[in-house]
Amino acid sequence: MAERSPVLVARSEWLSAMQDLALACAEGADEETAPLVREMNDLLLVTPDAGWLTGLQPIGPARLTVLLEAGAPDSAVITMLARGSGYLLSRNGDGHSLASVALPGSGRENSAAGANPALALMGALALSLTSAAATSRFASARTSTGAVAVLH
Repeated sequence: MAERSPVLVARSEWLSAMQDLALACAEGADEETAPLVREMNDLLLVTPDAGWLTGLQPIGPARLTVLLEAGAPDSAVITMLARGSGYLLSRNGDGHSLASVALPGSGRENSAAGANPALALMGALALSLTSAAATSRFASARTSTGAVAVLH
């Protein structure tokens, strides 16, 4: 497993980058897949809240390079989900993919489409992370007022 970077990224900057990545994955073409996989992994390595990585596993740079050079971006993204995140992947006859990702403890899943399985999975993951970040921020605000924050 790759170690988190000591570089601090502002929460809002990270969330904005993750939202941009979700959009890029939805609109991306096959040739854009490898750079977007690298960007997702880089963002996971600088996550401003380590709790957001629950169920996720950033990949070390050397291993990521090997996977991408072998033409296995799907395997790279699935490896990032290997610590307990759930996912569902579907592909239509034209090759376009739809993916859903459920992070541990999130209580819901997020779905996204993409030109290939890796883009669809990353789009769903990016949406899940931004959703989880918003939920944790809301839960933190609620618990600071004394109300109990419970997900069902």
